Amino acid sequence: PHSRDIFDHFDDSDLARALVFKPFTLIDLTILPESTISQHGTAALMELLFKQYATKDFLNAVKQAAENGVWRLTVSHTTEPYLWTVLEYIRHAGDD
Repeated sequence: PHSRDIFDHFDDSDLARALVFKPFTLIDLTILPESTISQHGTAALMELLFKQYATKDFLNAVKQAAENGVWRLTVSHTTEPYLWTVLEYIRHAGDD
């Protein structure tokens, strides 16, 4: 009795058709310089943190974000849940 078309199971099937299963670009943050990452707008803060995952040097990443304006941009252009997600990531990633 149900559709076998996976896109029929999305609230907006046209949007799903436009976005799902399309090729995407994978960025290796470990080889990008912080100066390049800092140009990625509001995604830059999380990218800087992701880059530091192996070393767990999250304090340094937040410090860099504050020094180069990424923190200010993130606070002024995102939502409170995004900032809570940043803090949760630091807490959980640091527990490894």
